[in-house]
Formats: sequence, structure tokens, C-alpha cells
Amino acid sequence: MQHRAAEKAGRAHYSRAGQIIDRGEKCWLVRVFLGRDPKSGKRRYLAKTVHGNRKDAQAVLTELLRKRDRGGLGLQSRESLDAFLDYWLDTVKRHQVEPQTLALYRDYLARYIRPELGHIPLCDVRVGHLQDHAAALRDRGLSRRTAQLAFVPLSDALNRAVIEQRIDLNPARLLDMRGKPSPRRAAALEAPQVKKFIELAEPGRRTACLVFMVATGMRPGELAALRWLDIDVDARVASVSRAIARVRGQKGWRVKEPKSVAGRRVVVLDETALRVLRQQRRWQAEDRLAAGPAWQDLDLVFASEIGTPINVNNLAARHFKKILAAAGIPTTFRIYDLRHTYGTRMIEQGTDAKTVAELMGHSNVALTLGLYTHPNLEMKRKAVARLEETLTGRR
Repeated sequence: MQHRAAEKAGRAHYSRAGQIIDRGEKCWLVRVFLGRDPKSGKRRYLAKTVHGNRKDAQAVLTELLRKRDRGGLGLQSRESLDAFLDYWLDTVKRHQVEPQTLALYRDYLARYIRPELGHIPLCDVRVGHLQDHAAALRDRGLSRRTAQLAFVPLSDALNRAVIEQRIDLNPARLLDMRGKPSPRRAAALEAPQVKKFIELAEPGRRTACLVFMVATGMRPGELAALRWLDIDVDARVASVSRAIARVRGQKGWRVKEPKSVAGRRVVVLDETALRVLRQQRRWQAEDRLAAGPAWQDLDLVFASEIGTPINVNNLAARHFKKILAAAGIPTTFRIYDLRHTYGTRMIEQGTDAKTVAELMGHSNVALTLGLYTHPNLEMKRKAVARLEETLTGRR
């Protein structure tokens, strides 16, 4: 009788760390307190049934407490992945990234993630779901790189869910997106193409800015933000310290700072760039006179008819593609590739990679080398000839 009384008294054992509750013959309910729900404020527990003696239940409780204290247990949220992505975009990420980056995240999630995965409860998302979906995206014709980028915001969001203890693990971190990588090469115009492009673009009132980009290697956003006060004609340099940013699908623009210290730099101006600037001064004086009170004096070098920043997308659609066609250059070539042309030609003429990196605002020389060190056949012949001279002494 004393033994039965002792067993009955021990059927429920409570502690601040956790609970072991007797559920019958060799059956125990182990509960671990996980905190309060961030939305409702209600207490949340992880419960697990254990079959065996009380010592077995205690071992399970100890292991669960160890995992909890190391962050391995979380509140299992039954909200949908869609609902959590809304929260992550609107409440968390909106204050952490640039507006154009946020718009890109929304676009990737809306196009590639939400339609097939958004309805799944957040706590039920498994790596198998993601792996199958990644394969389906590739079957639809998406490139490996685009498929990888589609999962970047999802993985970031699921990391946040782990931090907030809504899920235990981020399944996207286990996703295998490996495959044969495509060689990363920067598209660039050959020297004869550059000459033809300049001949066609420089006389144009709205296209001479493209020649300036070829001559300086500036990014399109940096070109749009360049001010006359940034130009020192006597020293033949331009200071790059800002860029114009536009958000996909939205009107308007804003000025942003460079992403890295290397982005703030001084660009040397050659005779082609200076020639463009002299002509631009004359054209802009005419635009200012024609616009009258509508002119907005923002001190921009390359501005619209009323002084506002140029829209690079409009420039590409209305003028750039036409110049490419007239020059016999594939229209798949992008405005940004004019910057790549600058870097490639610099490397090919023997400029050291560190100098090119500084001129282009790269924070890492390895990036410069990876993008632009792709020697053509003539460069290879010259290198072999120099080696032969060294080895044989013959010239």
C-alpha cells in the first residue's frame, strides 16, 4: 500500500524547467516551456509522450531542455509561409535593405516561391518541398543562377523564423543547388566596336552620356548622379560619391551612398570624356533656356530636358538599342556592359588589376581579376613570344 501511494504521489512531477506527467501504465507526458507566443502572448509548450519508466521520461526531458537552452527548440508556428513572408518583408526587411532590393525580394518571392509553397504552414516546410520545387523551376527553363537567387530571400526569411523561435531549423540551408556553374565573364565591346559606338553615340544630345561611361567605367546610377561640382577639369578628374536609385515598378528616384568605401573614388578623365563634358555644357545651357521656370537646378551633369536625373531604362529603350543595331552590335548588350568594356580594355592594355579595381570602385581585386582577365588570342600569342625570348634569348 505504501508503494502504491508513493507511485501515485509521483505521477505528476512539476518543475520550473519542465514537467513529467504520469499518463498511465509506463506512459509519461513530457512538457517543456518555450516562452510566449509573440502575437497572442499565450504560454507555449513542446509536449512529447514517452513510453517506459520515469527514468526514461527524465532522460527525454533533460535532452529537450538541453536543446531548448541551445536554441534547438522553438515555437511551432501554424501560420502559412505566405503570412510569415508578408511579416518578414513589411516589418523586418523593410528597415534593413535598400528599397530596390526589397522590391527585388518581393518580385522573386511572388514569381518563384509563393505560388507553389506559400500555402504550406511555416512549421511544415521541409527541405524536400524546397528541393522538389527547385527542380521544378529548373524544368521550367530557369537558369541555375536565377533558381539560386529565387531562394535567397526565402532562406533569409526562414533564418528570421528560427531567430524568433517560430521554427527549429531553416530547411533552406540544407537545400542542394549545386550544378555545373556557367563561367562568369563580363560582356565587353572589342576595340573596333568601341570606336564605332563612340562615332554613333557622341553626336547625340541624349546619348553622349554613354560615351562618357565607356571613357570612365562609371556605373549607370553613378553617371545619373554626377554633378558639375564633382568635376575638376583642370585636374582632369571626376569624384564619384553617390548614385541615383530607382525602385522597380515605382516612380521617382532617390540619391544613395556607395555600398563600400571603395565606391567613393576619383576617376581620371581622358580627352574623350572631356570632349563630352564640353559639349554637354552647351547642350544643357540650351535646355535650361528652353525649360524656363520648369528647370530644376540639381547641378546634374547628365540631366533630362528639365534638369532631373536621366532614367537609364528609358535611355536604353529609346536610344541605346538603336545605336547597337546601327553599329552591328548584338542588342543583348546592356548599358552596364559599357562599364565592363572599360575594365576589360584596361586589363588588356596591361594596367595592373589593383589600379583597375580602384578606378572602378571594386572593394576586392579578386572581383576585378575574375571579371576582366580573359585574354584574347593575340594576347596569348604575345605572352608565348615573350616566354620564348626569355628561354632562348632569341628576338
